[in-house]
Amino acid sequence: MSYSTLGFSLPLDASATFNDAWGLVWDFKIQYNARSGYCEANRYRKHLRETIGDLRLSEITPLMLEGLKIRFLKSGLSSQTVKHILNLIKRVFNCLIQYNLYHNSNPASKISMPCEDSTRQRYLTKEEANLLLALLKQKNKQLWQISLLSLSTGMRAGEIFHLRGEHINLVYRLIRIIDPKNGKNRSAYIPDTALEMLKDCRLEPGKLVFPNALGKPHLAINRQFNKAVKELGLNVGLTDPRDLVVFHSLRHTFASWLVQKDQPLYVVSELLGHSTLEMTSRYAHLNSERKSGATAVINTFLE
Repeated sequence: MSYSTLGFSLPLDASATFNDAWGLVWDFKIQYNARSGYCEANRYRKHLRETIGDLRLSEITPLMLEGLKIRFLKSGLSSQTVKHILNLIKRVFNCLIQYNLYHNSNPASKISMPCEDSTRQRYLTKEEANLLLALLKQKNKQLWQISLLSLSTGMRAGEIFHLRGEHINLVYRLIRIIDPKNGKNRSAYIPDTALEMLKDCRLEPGKLVFPNALGKPHLAINRQFNKAVKELGLNVGLTDPRDLVVFHSLRHTFASWLVQKDQPLYVVSELLGHSTLEMTSRYAHLNSERKSGATAVINTFLE
């Protein structure tokens, strides 16, 4: 049976480009990974299609990729984002090598990855969060709903984009998160504010709760989110990407608020769907009261 019979083509001759390679790897592998496939497609579309997409595979060298890495970092992308982009390039070449369609070494495997701490630090105050939600509600109802759900449950954008009616149980106030980023299914618990909002949504089995205009999952957060952040001046005077308010800040805020109210890190970790407790440990510094209370015990031993 030929590949064309299966509906695939293999255009990887000497003139094959990275776009050709991406198309093949997408057809055969990446698209079948529910959540990571969405992330990888968005990463390719935003950062690789226009930069190296038209280059022949033979033109993509370690030196060229080092230059691309520097270019991305200078453009303001975080170290973590650049690392994800380089790993996607590496993954595409690894797949070609696996399929015996590329016979040289993987050029991305020879690149040193950015190692700067890009952990996001900023979280919203109660006042900032309420102002942002109120403005989003005026501008775009669905964007407000998505933002409120992320802030209320800690869900990632991609997890919300792929929610279907059968995943939400308003009686038991539970959301089943299927095929998340780390591959480990979990449940989110619905607080009062999100419950009232979800009651206003169409929760039909098999149908997306928050579809785009074509009835498909969104690929990215609506630009009106950043416009609202700018209108409120939440990022005025800030230059460090770790301090800027972006959509992911809502998830970060959810976790930060929980820790400030003495919720154990292991509980926060489970709610966020972190694969390790180490990933949640970044929030430990927010519970200064518990730390000071713990060290106060020393006073009972020393005069």
